[in-house]
Amino acid sequence: MLYIAAALSFLIGSIPFAVILVRGSGIDVRKIGSGNPGFVNSVRAVGIRRALPVLVADIGKGWCAAYLALVLGGGWWVALLAVAGHCFSPWLHFKGGKGVATFIGVALFASPLVGAVSILAWLFVFGLFRIASLASFVCIICILTGIWWLMPTAVAAFAAAALLIILRHPKNISRLIRGTELGITF
Repeated sequence: MLYIAAALSFLIGSIPFAVILVRGSGIDVRKIGSGNPGFVNSVRAVGIRRALPVLVADIGKGWCAAYLALVLGGGWWVALLAVAGHCFSPWLHFKGGKGVATFIGVALFASPLVGAVSILAWLFVFGLFRIASLASFVCIICILTGIWWLMPTAVAAFAAAALLIILRHPKNISRLIRGTELGITF
C-alpha cells in the first residue's frame, strides 16, 4: 500500500495544471517569461484572472495528494512526494515548476491554520514588495515554523520538501542577494 500511496502522491503532484489550463488561451506557459509551468509565470502569460485556476489546482493537488497518502498509510514523506511530482513532472520530461503552491496544499491538509497563515504571509510580503520569490520564501518559513510547532514529528519531511523548493530557485536567490529580483504586478 505504501508504494501505491507514493506513486499516487507523485503522479497527482505531477499534473501540469499551468500547461493544461493556460493552453486554453492558446499559449504555452513554458515559452513565456521564466518558462516555469507554475502560477506566477501563468500570471505573466494570461493575467491574474485567468491564472487563478492554476493556483487553485496546484494547491488542490497538494491537498488531495496528502489526503490520499495519509488515508493509504503513507505518512508525510509520501504526501510530500506531490511537491517532487510538481518539480519533476513525467508529463513534462521530468521538468516542472517550483512547487510552492503544491507545498501550500499539503500544509493546508496538515493544518488548515498553518496553511492559511502561510497564504496570508505570502500575500502580505507580496503586497509590500511585489516579489513573488521573496513572498514564497517567507511562506515556506511560516509553514516550517507552524509544522515544527504543531506537528514536530512531520517537520523533517516538510523541511526536505522546502529544501527541494529552495533548490528550484537558484536564479531568484541570486537576484534577491544582488537586489535585482524583479517584481510582478497582478
